Amino acid sequence: GELHSTRFYEPGPLWWALDWTTAAQAQALRENRPALSEMQVQEPAGHVVLIDEIDKADADLPNSLLEVFGERRLTLPCAPHRLRFPGPEGVPPLIVLTTNEDRELPAPFLRRCVVLSLEVRADDADWLVKQRALAHFSADADSDTCPRLAKPVMHEAARLLCLERSAFAGAGLTPPGVAEYLDLLTALHQLQGQQHWSDDVLLERTQVLARYLFRKHGGPGVDNHLQQWYQRPTTA
Repeated sequence: GELHSTRFYEPGPLWWALDWTTAAQAQALRENRPALSEMQVQEPAGHVVLIDEIDKADADLPNSLLEVFGERRLTLPCAPHRLRFPGPEGVPPLIVLTTNEDRELPAPFLRRCVVLSLEVRADDADWLVKQRALAHFSADADSDTCPRLAKPVMHEAARLLCLERSAFAGAGLTPPGVAEYLDLLTALHQLQGQQHWSDDVLLERTQVLARYLFRKHGGPGVDNHLQQWYQRPTTA
């Protein structure tokens, strides 16, 4: 077949978000399909691109994105493609990046971003309930008057998480955190919908399920104080 430079590049999320039409044409060329006309390409009304945990990507990725963020374009080696953000009449893509700050990002890259630092207080039961549980498990995200899970269940799950985290102090192990807390509430919510449990039964199941979701490091090789902690009664 024809050796066209486009055949060696597969359109990725940024290409699709910046120029849906040429991405569709390049994809058709790679798959040896007839290229669609611009009128036939069904482009979404907008695009959101998520680059998750960019601090764990190749070290040169942030610098590679400087052209996208600074000059609002992306030049591809397969000429003549030069992808630009849509003009005034178009809707530019929303590009969201996350980082755990395991590696410092270059200052020129950060200057081109709107930085939002998210506070995490996994050792504060009230914060867990108000800022995480009610945000995910209320009928109305703007109100806590109609929770899909009863508040006592949310508070009990948060209390158990804080107890579990305190047992890891000085152990050199990763304690359970917000992700495990939300996993527990998700499981309880699904079981509540399936079993139609009362709040009292759900509170009991919260303590039982917490054993499996919060106790991450039981078994051989764990410090003695954690072994004793894992062997405590569930209701302790």
